[in-house]
Amino acid sequence: MLARAVNGSASFFPTLGGAFIIVGLHRFLARLAFTYERFGRLVKGEAEVLVREGKTISKTMKTNKISQADLMEETRLNGGVDDLQLVRTATIERNGEISVVLEK
Repeated sequence: MLARAVNGSASFFPTLGGAFIIVGLHRFLARLAFTYERFGRLVKGEAEVLVREGKTISKTMKTNKISQADLMEETRLNGGVDDLQLVRTATIERNGEISVVLEK
């Protein structure tokens, strides 16, 4: 949006004003999510377990549109393992990343 103001294809000050409105709205919603837990869950969601004790939870994977190949990629990248039997839990976090906790 700001690029249009910089390259001259849109008026500078109205575009800049629109950008400030978007930034302000984002900060307002972030403050609400921080202050009120229920609102935070509404806009950010909740973490969900994809793997427990080496076994995938198919329903959660299907709900979050995570394929087996995607899950294995994340266990290799974030857990350093390529065998689900070594994974205690794999959780899709509120930000969309998958965290992996290995068996000890």
